Amino acid sequence: MIARHHLLTLAVATFLLASCGPPAMTPNFADIHFTGERPLALQASQIVIRNQSATAGDPGYPVQPAHAMENWANDRLRPNGQGGPARFTINASAAVKNIPANTSGISGAVTDQISQQYDVTVDGTLELLDDHQMAIRTVRATAARAMTVLQSSTINDRDQARYDLVKATMTDFDRQIEEQMRNNFGTYLLSR
Repeated sequence: MIARHHLLTLAVATFLLASCGPPAMTPNFADIHFTGERPLALQASQIVIRNQSATAGDPGYPVQPAHAMENWANDRLRPNGQGGPARFTINASAAVKNIPANTSGISGAVTDQISQQYDVTVDGTLELLDDHQMAIRTVRATAARAMTVLQSSTINDRDQARYDLVKATMTDFDRQIEEQMRNNFGTYLLSR
């Protein structure tokens, strides 16, 4: 009797181990850069980056929006060494996770409902300053996106969604601020 019980326990344990398979690999996410985009040459002595964003962001995001905004300024903006400085200010960079209310009861138990909503907002200002730190030209861009994931999403799926969301939001920001620069900087924007 005892031998049969041990044999049954061994069989169940073997089945469970075999069905688990190898553990899922945690993905490595590349930093978000803009080195593939053409640099924006400015008539400026230097580029100064300031982060005045009050929000720290959800630590679950593989790349924080504020970091991606700093990368944007370092990758895209190029001073020609003449005139006053250019100042890029990160006004806001929010990365938030919200948990929406779901349907309860039988229908809630049998449907794959939304588990989390991710929201990313970035806002930045680029100023060209004279020698007295007064703004000669100013542009500002804001981009925001949201995405939801279902209860069936794996941890890796959720990380990928947050990464993709920051990347897409920064692509929107990049397009908006470049268009603003082309429309408002005149001869101070040297690359056309």
